[in-house]
Amino acid sequence: DYVVEISAKTGHGVDQLIKYIIENIPPPIASNESNFNALIIDAFFSQYIGVTCLIKVKSGKLEKNDKIVLSFNKKIYKINELGVFIPEKNFLKTLSEGDIGFISFTAKNLEEIHVGSYIHSELLNVDYIVIEKNIMSKVYANIYPIDTNKFLLLKKAILKLSLNDSSLFF
Repeated sequence: DYVVEISAKTGHGVDQLIKYIIENIPPPIASNESNFNALIIDAFFSQYIGVTCLIKVKSGKLEKNDKIVLSFNKKIYKINELGVFIPEKNFLKTLSEGDIGFISFTAKNLEEIHVGSYIHSELLNVDYIVIEKNIMSKVYANIYPIDTNKFLLLKKAILKLSLNDSSLFF
């Protein structure tokens, strides 16, 4: 066991911690699998960019303009942007196995993304991909806007919430 005294406020000990991590925690082991496979960790929507997903790359690599398939709906999308947050967006040419980064692609509808589902290479046979089963919610609620003219605004807000919370079903 190794203990490093650190302070996030002053930065004391951070150098020793980083050195310890580099020397003692091994990098991910490459699986030699060429097909791209990634888990969607989080997602958010921008009116200008569209859908951006935070992903963990399980195998393979992904480049800008590559095409992917979502296991949730078997639809094919083209990658517009990819990179990592450090903490601001840092655009890259490639995301590879073991990377945690972001991708932006051509999905325009919030219902097309499902946090917790997988992304695959377009090269993978789409018929081979198993569509994941939705887990049905156990809590039921009725939500209505006070002003009935704002029903579409409420629906849009719930769609955005469902993008980040895969347990929300409506």
